[in-house]
Amino acid sequence: MSSIKVSELRPTMDYLLCVLEAHGLAEPSIKDYRSTFGAFERYVREREVGMVSESICLDFIESKNGTRPVDLYGDPSDDSVSRRIKALHFLMKYQEEGLHCHTGHAKRPPFSCPEGYGDEYESYMKSLHEAGLSESTILTRRDKAQALILFLQSRGVEATDAITQADIDAFLMLYINNTIKYREAILCALRSFLGCMYEKGYTLTNLKEGLPHLRVPRNGGIPCTWKKEELVAILDAIDREDPAGKRDYAVLLLTIQSGLRAGDIRNLRMSDIDWNQKKIHLVMGKTGQPIDVPLLDPVGWSIIDYLKNGRPAVSHDHVFVRHRAPFGPLGGSGLGTALRRYIVKAGIDTKGRGHHGLHSLRSTLAGNMLTSGAPLPVISQTLGHQDIKTTEIYLKVDVEHLRRCALDPDAYRAPVAEGGACGA
Repeated sequence: MSSIKVSELRPTMDYLLCVLEAHGLAEPSIKDYRSTFGAFERYVREREVGMVSESICLDFIESKNGTRPVDLYGDPSDDSVSRRIKALHFLMKYQEEGLHCHTGHAKRPPFSCPEGYGDEYESYMKSLHEAGLSESTILTRRDKAQALILFLQSRGVEATDAITQADIDAFLMLYINNTIKYREAILCALRSFLGCMYEKGYTLTNLKEGLPHLRVPRNGGIPCTWKKEELVAILDAIDREDPAGKRDYAVLLLTIQSGLRAGDIRNLRMSDIDWNQKKIHLVMGKTGQPIDVPLLDPVGWSIIDYLKNGRPAVSHDHVFVRHRAPFGPLGGSGLGTALRRYIVKAGIDTKGRGHHGLHSLRSTLAGNMLTSGAPLPVISQTLGHQDIKTTEIYLKVDVEHLRRCALDPDAYRAPVAEGGACGA
């Protein structure tokens, strides 16, 4: 990315804010951009920086969040990092390429494998698929392998047989300020890649043996849960007259009442819904195991309302789709982004709350079931956990707090639709 003179920073920021307003970006989002721009301008002036570069942007994010992203495409670990990355990426890309239609997302350029790593990368990807891993695990390990390869190339390491332990240590230092859980995920991906390289004869030494071991307490954190009135406020913040709002309402209500993972909701097909039996039958993407989920009337009616009055006419059979071209299945971050937008609109303070993405709705359902006296195996089966120990994390949530989180399905207003029961 190119650089910007500090003397040009404020006029450029003011112009970009006007562009965002002209494109109809929501006021809360514009406020995020304005806040980041202002704080960043103060940061560079206090340090008497003459030219602003991507490195200065990363320094700023690290000073604010204690975490330094690899670049401005990032792999943000929380919403605050994501908002700052988005604003500064827009600023730097404008300086480099001029004004293009603002998409709201910083998209990483397509991966182009360096010549010296082509066979190794192809062989590694083949081994991941042959191992029968879930799609999400394959994507995670692929992304980390790509990041490592590009990092090695930047250090002048042109082939796998030239990799040293010092190269691996330098790569790990990029993540030194990330959470211990995230660093363990990085190490797990590296063990997979480096182990494969050794087994297939691409490296003479097994570099994975030199990787450090982090002790990450199983279920060491307490899951974020929501109070009943907060969930109602989030749902009430959705414009259910808007087609995309009908979709978001159905998605969030389905998550609240069923606890399905975001990936399973994104991949939900028309054929997965049994309207006569009032249930959803699908194979979970994370575990590959089948699961039956009851389709409660409020959820069923919300889906019907979306299918009849909101969903674009597209040929494929995904239930929930994008409402902007190209029309198709929802992207990986779309559901979490929508939830955060409604949290802000509802005026809910999330400071000090920890991670509060779509998974927090799943945690809330588990907590409510625990409070109602449901046995742990039943909760585990409902959430689709293969190991009951995964469910034990919900025992750490205060019971009295869970009582405040309880949400009666009758609190929801049925969408305007005519006919009999939702199975009709």
